[in-house]
Amino acid sequence: MNKFINREYPFEKIRTNFPITLVINKLKVIIKEASVEDLEELRINNMWDREMMTCRPIVERTNDGYIKQFRDLLSNKNNFLLGIFLDNGDGIQVIGRLSFYDYNSRNQSVEMGYLLAPSWQGHGIMNTCITKLLEIFFAYGSLNKIYAQTCEINTRSCNLLENCGFALDAKLRKHHLYNGIFYDDYIYSILKEDVIKKEGQF
Repeated sequence: MNKFINREYPFEKIRTNFPITLVINKLKVIIKEASVEDLEELRINNMWDREMMTCRPIVERTNDGYIKQFRDLLSNKNNFLLGIFLDNGDGIQVIGRLSFYDYNSRNQSVEMGYLLAPSWQGHGIMNTCITKLLEIFFAYGSLNKIYAQTCEINTRSCNLLENCGFALDAKLRKHHLYNGIFYDDYIYSILKEDVIKKEGQF
């Protein structure tokens, strides 16, 4: 057997910690595994600047196409998608998601993506959710690094990552076309040892 091949997926032990409930600025927030229906509801009910969100080609899909995409994402063992839900007492509403994907078993890294409904930004929700998930992912998963990529002019995203303890690793020059202008993309990461130093031993 090749010693470099690790067939263990990091999310099996991690998923046993969910759902979790957090109180953030008096808001009751639930983080749990997302379903296809959750992801589709989030997509339909919110408008994001997709050119800002990604440097990759934007593919227009039908509703059925999006549903197939969500099913494929959820069935891939190298991915783990969590929904962020608001419990207002009258019901539970999906307001965001945190995606962990493209797990690399050799260097034990995973890429993180994040979305929050515009109407709920600025309440500290995403900051608190990411901080909590970092503790869980590094404590229960075979992970060494979590990283994220964002555009230089997406200052809210850059500030979020830095406030959560991520360090700037690299600049991808003129990597992100937005409104006809090429901007740099930044790659941020946080290591297990960074979280251990901050929170103490697991």
